[in-house]
Amino acid sequence: MKKRTEQKECRKQEIIVAALELFVSKGYAATKITDIAKKANMSTGLMFHYFDSKETLYNEVFEYCHQLDVEAC
Repeated sequence: MKKRTEQKECRKQEIIVAALELFVSKGYAATKITDIAKKANMSTGLMFHYFDSKETLYNEVFEYCHQLDVEAC
């Protein structure tokens, strides 16, 4: 069984990936928090437990992509 911290990190990554897919397909402006929550199979309220704003989530998505790029080198 995963520890609570590991579960939280896993869930956070799922949100980041869902947001990335939507930002790519719909664009940042057209993507709503409710869209991301739905894609990540969670309530909007719960999503705000992980990220306090769409901008914060966008920054995390950017960092995630940057890290993938660095690891590929």
